[in-house]
Amino acid sequence: MLSCAALGLSCGARSGLPVPCEETLTRRPPTIMLLMDHSWPLGAADATGRIYWDRMVDLGVGYARALESLAEVGVQVYPRTDRPNRLGNFRLEQQCSVRADETIAPRSNQATTIERYLRALPETVNATAMFVGIEAALTTVDRARNPRALLVAFMDGGANCSATRDPAQCFTVVEPPTLAFEDGRGWGCLDTERVEARLRELAPTTPTVVLGFDTNPRDLRSGLFRQFMNRFAVAGGRARTDRSDVRYWRAVDAEDSMRALREGILPEIYCHLQLTRLLQFRSEITLREQDGDALTRDLTHRDGWDWTQESAGELQLYGPTCMRIAAAQHDVIAVTRTYRCPSP
Repeated sequence: MLSCAALGLSCGARSGLPVPCEETLTRRPPTIMLLMDHSWPLGAADATGRIYWDRMVDLGVGYARALESLAEVGVQVYPRTDRPNRLGNFRLEQQCSVRADETIAPRSNQATTIERYLRALPETVNATAMFVGIEAALTTVDRARNPRALLVAFMDGGANCSATRDPAQCFTVVEPPTLAFEDGRGWGCLDTERVEARLRELAPTTPTVVLGFDTNPRDLRSGLFRQFMNRFAVAGGRARTDRSDVRYWRAVDAEDSMRALREGILPEIYCHLQLTRLLQFRSEITLREQDGDALTRDLTHRDGWDWTQESAGELQLYGPTCMRIAAAQHDVIAVTRTYRCPSP
């Protein structure tokens, strides 16, 4: 006996039973930019003898491969990499900048391009132009086509390309502060306040997931750069919540790296959804997971779903509901009491 599916008919319709109309919601993934710190502490070797920059590249390439079919992914390396790693042999203005060819514009299915580019970069350079890297990355995001973006920052915690050389306005790891400016390089001047403020400003529409490499030999004060990574993670709006002392994801920890992907990045892809076919019936829809479990609307945004722009059919999942669906990479289905589906 031929099945209803093989005949292109619904069993309910053949037997005279009304069948509610359904629509699988479309995901609205953000544009994802990987921010890669290429400063000299990442040129140091870890306890196994591996260079931290190589570990960073491995992780960035792994993320690109995991995400390339789900979203448009690009890369921004900072600072510029056309100079050798010799302290003071080129101007601070050159270190604290980026080149056009150090941006891989976001596209789908380009992990191979990203890997080829990252593995061909020269040795690490001195300064950490994080603010400049953020701004350069944002110029490649086409907001008109996709207003949502996500930054994934791989860093050692430093940010030392300050807009000012005034010791009174510059946090420095060198005592007294004026020593950081004697040779004109300003390498000891940290740009922490400006970076943190920018991440906080971006967080509502362009949040940042921070993966930290605990590598910086300039961390002369106990835990200084780890404190900065905590601050950047909180300002970026996607800090981890399972610990109070470490708010960033530890990139050198394999489990942390996987959790950052699962809990910090995939929810941004799977939890922003678009209703299109049943838009005219949005006031009467219910939502369910693809395995049949119903989803509850939650106006408090703690656990469930709610409209973000109802007239356009845009909605978001929140809390444990979001985390569960993102982890399982499940679809969400809208169901309406309407028994005659609108034409496609």
